[in-house]
Amino acid sequence: MRYYEAERANTADPRRREGAIRMTANEGTFDWVQFPQGRARFAGGVRGAEQTGHDTFAIELDGNEYFGEIRNTWPDREHFNLEVVSFGHHMPENIGMPMSVTNPFIAKFSSDQLRTVQTLILGLVETFAKRKHRPAIMYMENESQFLGKVTFTDDWALTAPGH
Repeated sequence: MRYYEAERANTADPRRREGAIRMTANEGTFDWVQFPQGRARFAGGVRGAEQTGHDTFAIELDGNEYFGEIRNTWPDREHFNLEVVSFGHHMPENIGMPMSVTNPFIAKFSSDQLRTVQTLILGLVETFAKRKHRPAIMYMENESQFLGKVTFTDDWALTAPGH
């Protein structure tokens, strides 16, 4: 018997036992999604460098994992879209740092790499828009509805010199 099976069998609290067996509401929302161009995943909420909260995603590019911030934009009170704020952080905790070419904690990318990253982000959002279990950033309740649009701020990522 594996440890988690033993833990499940020995749990006296029925709520805990049921929670250990049944799928959670965010089951699979942080798993990697494989695309022809690479892998992407939602990475949850983090406290960033400036000590405020950020919703994050991760992209695997050329064997390295990079993190970015994504947020809701609300054209009205009931509908929302998504906006990519930043990308290229080596650790999610670095999100919120100034996007500067002199910042050693933020990677720089070629134009081709950034097009691949955009394709992966759009694919990730499209994949989860079709799923029942979505990350918090895409959660719809009551009258709110995701309109399906993803935009990128002007300075969302840093371009490597010469690109």
